[in-house]
Amino acid sequence: MSFKTYSLKLDNKSSIDYYKDSKAAKDLFMNKVLQKCSKLINEFMMFIESNEIEKLRSREEYLIEIVLIGVLVNEYIDNARAFKYKLNYIFTILNSMRKNEILKIKVDKIRGILNTKILLKSKKINKGVSIKDMEYLIKWLEASGDFKEEGIRIKRWHLFFVELKDEDISEFMILSNFCIDNLYSISEDILSKYVANVDLYLKKYKRDHKYKENIIYCGKSKLQYYFNMVCSQIMNDIYKNRFLKTREKIVFLPSCMRQNKSKCLGIKSEKGFVCKCCSKNCNVNIINDLGKALHYSTYVVSHESSFLKLKDNNNGEIGIIGVACVLNLISGGWKAIRMGFIPQCVILDECGCSKHWLESSKMSYANTDYIKKIING
Repeated sequence: MSFKTYSLKLDNKSSIDYYKDSKAAKDLFMNKVLQKCSKLINEFMMFIESNEIEKLRSREEYLIEIVLIGVLVNEYIDNARAFKYKLNYIFTILNSMRKNEILKIKVDKIRGILNTKILLKSKKINKGVSIKDMEYLIKWLEASGDFKEEGIRIKRWHLFFVELKDEDISEFMILSNFCIDNLYSISEDILSKYVANVDLYLKKYKRDHKYKENIIYCGKSKLQYYFNMVCSQIMNDIYKNRFLKTREKIVFLPSCMRQNKSKCLGIKSEKGFVCKCCSKNCNVNIINDLGKALHYSTYVVSHESSFLKLKDNNNGEIGIIGVACVLNLISGGWKAIRMGFIPQCVILDECGCSKHWLESSKMSYANTDYIKKIING
C-alpha cells in the first residue's frame, strides 16, 4: 500500500499556507486552554521546584505535557492495561540490541512479531484512569521503544500523581481531555485538509504492517498528527527568541530529502552526512546552498537520534532546526531540549519514505521560505 497520510501542499501549491493555518490553530487553542490549566500548571511547577526534579521550564511547555498525557491515554490505555508488564525486560533487551546496526534488521523482525501479538492486545475497562493505570502506560510506552522522550515526561508527572488521590487524577484527566477535545475540534476546522488521508490509511494499514516493528508508529491516529502540528508551533514560539540569539545554527535534514536518481556523494561526519552538492535537483543541496547565505550548517541524518552524537559543552549556544515527518516533530524537539540545544521544528511537506508510507521512496521537500523565516526571525 502506498499512502501519503498528510500533505502540506494542497493542489501542488506552496506549503506556506499551512504554516499560517497552523499558527491560527495554535493561537485559538492557547486562548481556549492555557488559562483553564493555569492552576494545575502552577501546582506542578511548585512540585518540580520543591523536589528539584529539573530546572523549571515555561508554562506553555508544561501545557504541552498535559495535552500529551491526554493523547497517549486516549490512544493506548487499553493496550497498556492488557500488557503483562513483567515481559517488559524482553522488550528492553530488544530495544537496546537494535542500536547495533548489525543486529538491527534481525531484532526488528522479532520486535514486529511481539509488537503485533503482545503490545497491540487491548483490554477495555469501564473506569477512570488511576495511578496504577499510569504505571501500566509508562511500562507499555517503554516496551514499544517508540516513546522515549514522551516517557521521560510522563514519569515526572507520575511522581506528581503519586502524591495525589485517585479522584485528583480524575480531575487531571478531565482537564487533559478538555485540552485534547479542543485540540481536535480546532484542528478539524483548520487543519483537516492537510491530513485528509489519515483515516482511510488507518483502516487499511494493519494489512501491510502486521508483524512489522513500525506497526505502532504507523498506526498513530489523526489526533497525534494534530498534536504535533499545533504543539510544534507552541514549541517554536517558546524557543524563538533564544534560537535567534544562538552563536551557531544547524539544520538537520532527513535522508528522504536526498535525490534518489543516483548515489548520494555526501560525506559522513560526526554530526551527519555533509552535502557535496552533487546534484542541483537535490533538495538537500538546495537547503545546503541556502545555508551559505544565511550562515547555518546543514547535515543529513538517517534518524532523529543521530544528533545524540553531538558533543558540545555549550549546547545552549547552538540552535537546531529539525526537519522531520509530522509524527516525529515534538519528540525530536524534546530530545534537543534534553541535550541543551535550542530547537525549532519544520515539517516535511509530505511523507516520502518507503519504510513507513510509500511502496517506493520519493524525494521529500521542506519549505525553504519557512526556514528563512525561522533563521531571520
